[in-house]
Amino acid sequence: MNSPAEKTVITIETFQRTTIRTRREIKIAWCEDCAAETVMLSPDQAAVQLQITAREIFRMAESGEIHYSETEIGALLACRNSYQDRLR
Repeated sequence: MNSPAEKTVITIETFQRTTIRTRREIKIAWCEDCAAETVMLSPDQAAVQLQITAREIFRMAESGEIHYSETEIGALLACRNSYQDRLR
């Protein structure tokens, strides 16, 4: 047993994996907010699905209404899971 002067240190290591695969314009990537791999779409693709403008997709991402990630070059990818219930 541990005496009162001893400490036990537990270290937990985690890692993040991001995979983007292109398959007929569909990108599969990790969504931090969903904690799952999901379909990620460009703002234009998401806007077409939601029947709104790409500008509105950017607004929704900034306000936290939809999940998103950014590519290494800074392009936005919208998580389809986060707006699936809004599809008309």
